[in-house]
Amino acid sequence: MNTTTHIPYSTLADIAEGRAAPDYPTALHLAACAVCAADLAWLARTIELMRTDAAELPPPHVTARAKRLLRQLARPAGQR
Repeated sequence: MNTTTHIPYSTLADIAEGRAAPDYPTALHLAACAVCAADLAWLARTIELMRTDAAELPPPHVTARAKRLLRQLARPAGQR
């Protein structure tokens, strides 16, 4: 792997979630490629935020109404 071929996002996600350790070529690439290193850092921060999120889910009737409204907006004007 070189700096012109970026690490697949799925591999970065596996590394960020601790499901895989970077192999030697991947570790070298991460050390040399600012794009992949930034993507990995962003994924790690995002995953940590998701794990620590204590937000409550909205009531089912609120979710259903939001979905209905979005479906209406997605229809062409003549079909509303």
